[in-house]
Amino acid sequence: MARILIASSDKSLIRELCELLPDEHSVTITGDSSFLRRSLEKVDLIFADPSISIPAEVFKDVPIILIVEPQQEDLIGRMIDMGVWDILVRPLRRWQVKLALGRSLRYLDLTFKPSKEEIEEFIVGQSPCMLEVFDLANRIASSKATVLIQGETGTGKEILARYIHRISPRRDKPFIPVNCGALPDTLVEDELFGHERGAYTDAYSERKGKFELADGGTLFLDEITTLSFSAQVKLLRVLQEGEFERIGGTRTIKVDVRIIAATNEDVKLSVQEGRFREDLFYRLNVVTIDLPPLRERREDIPLLVEHFIRKHNL
Repeated sequence: MARILIASSDKSLIRELCELLPDEHSVTITGDSSFLRRSLEKVDLIFADPSISIPAEVFKDVPIILIVEPQQEDLIGRMIDMGVWDILVRPLRRWQVKLALGRSLRYLDLTFKPSKEEIEEFIVGQSPCMLEVFDLANRIASSKATVLIQGETGTGKEILARYIHRISPRRDKPFIPVNCGALPDTLVEDELFGHERGAYTDAYSERKGKFELADGGTLFLDEITTLSFSAQVKLLRVLQEGEFERIGGTRTIKVDVRIIAATNEDVKLSVQEGRFREDLFYRLNVVTIDLPPLRERREDIPLLVEHFIRKHNL
């Protein structure tokens, strides 16, 4: 049984949550932000709306699931930076609340701090700009927030994505990388969403796509701006609804997948030029991490040399 606190003065939201939360959990309701500070030792997680002022120490000790209205989506990035664990957009759906609740409870059991060796397995650097990257990666790893990693080719975008996955509650689930730029438009949807038997001439059996294979884990989409418009539409639906259909199928498949996207392009420019959907960009751009090239962090070169010598036993 989880001890859940609903922090809201919105009666309709309180009623909605009480109807959707499983009966086996203990639920307390408050509209008083000072009550949050006094209740830290008595609750396991908090559902809150943006009207409630949440003390900073609460973010550190208890997973917070924020409930926002569609017109409040501009708050998402700022709230993630503050330490919100997950964000749900109204109207709430039972399966969304169940997933968010389940992830939070697993987080309470699985949270751990990576060792120095585990960190160095993925990322090496002590320059100020890389320390900022590490700090942000560590802060957002435990949430479900979609991440957009921007950086030139060779800056280590996939390595950073693997690091975020490794220190997240999803670390025991699959990490599935997809290089969207290496897939022709005719195959990208099949690769991501799979197909049913008979979907086309050579489809002799059903095939699971990367989204199904990554269920419960993390899907890393590299070169995201190369996706065709039809694939962008399907990706947007997965981000919004957590569901899709295979090519040639009618059965709706629900998945719980965290998406980390990466690009070496200016996504805003791609949007302006009409090559990338603006609504998809905002869905992906919840948390942005800019990876600096090595020429901007030359002080990290000796550390990198030492790391590769040790790694390859040279």
